[in-house]
This record gives sequence, structure tokens and C-alpha cells, in this order.
Amino acid sequence: IAAVGVEQYRQTIPFVVRKGDVCCEVGCHLGTSTVLIDEAASNSRKADVDQPTTSAGGCIGLDIGTSIIRSAKQKNPMLSFEVGNGFKTGEISRLTSKHLHRVDSSRMLDVVYVDIGGLSGPEGLLEAVSLLSSIANALEPRCIVIKSLCVRRLASSIVPFSDVWREMKALQNGRSSD
Repeated sequence: IAAVGVEQYRQTIPFVVRKGDVCCEVGCHLGTSTVLIDEAASNSRKADVDQPTTSAGGCIGLDIGTSIIRSAKQKNPMLSFEVGNGFKTGEISRLTSKHLHRVDSSRMLDVVYVDIGGLSGPEGLLEAVSLLSSIANALEPRCIVIKSLCVRRLASSIVPFSDVWREMKALQNGRSSD
């Protein structure tokens, strides 16, 4: 799902995140969206942020900035935040499994939210597509939500071939009946 702006990004949460989901927000900054995702996914609160939760569900926030993560932890001490690079899917996997317990092993993560600066401008499209591909292939989440204007524009301009084919068939059938 490609969202434009923070409001639209957060509006996806009730439609995407289910109770019990294991989620990760890459580019969490101070954790405002991470809190909302965690509330939607969590079945219960964990008592100690350093220990994996014993019940399924929740969200970990990752950001590349050490001082940003320090501030996020101070602002939201009951949630898990780690310094991590969103372009390193192995790192995402390790940090998520360190903090969130998986009840079933069908997938590493259920939902990944991505809010990384620089992925909305015209120069960010290839990086965004590369990141989405890496996350999808390595972590196999049920859904990825990315805040990126360029990805949204790309998605809006792509038409499935089946739609084009149906339209051409309809035109051909209309001409043959004349």
C-alpha cells in the first residue's frame, strides 16, 4: 500500500493491522505511528521492554538515528525501539524476533510500515522499489505500507494488462457487430 503523507499513512492501520500481528515500522522517528500500530496489533502489554512479549502481537520501531531512537524510548518506554537500517532485511528480522514473539512460524512479520525520508522525491523511486522488493522477498509480510509520493504516483499510473485486454476486446466486439 502506498500512502501519501503521515495522515494517510496512519489511516491505513485499522484496515491493515490485525490483533496478534507482528509488525515493524522502519523509519519510526519518535514512534508516534509505532504506538498506533502497536495498539492495533497487541493482545496485551509487555511488562519489560527488554524481554520478548509472551503474547502475540505488537510493533517494533526501527530508525537509523541513534539519538532519535533514544528519544523514542524515552517518550514510549513500554515499546521496543532499536537502531536499525531498513535496507538490511536481516537486521530487521533479527531485531524484530529479539522483541516480538511469533506464535506461528508461517512468516517472520505480518506487516511492515516504511517511512524513510527521501523515498518520495523523483530520485527515491528506484530506492523505494528496491526496498519494497527486499522486504517482500526476505521477510514475506502479508502487507507492506510505504509512505512515498513517487510510489503512489507509479501505482496510480500502472494499468493491469487484463484491463487493457478487456477494453480492446470490447472495442473489437463493438466493431464486428456494426
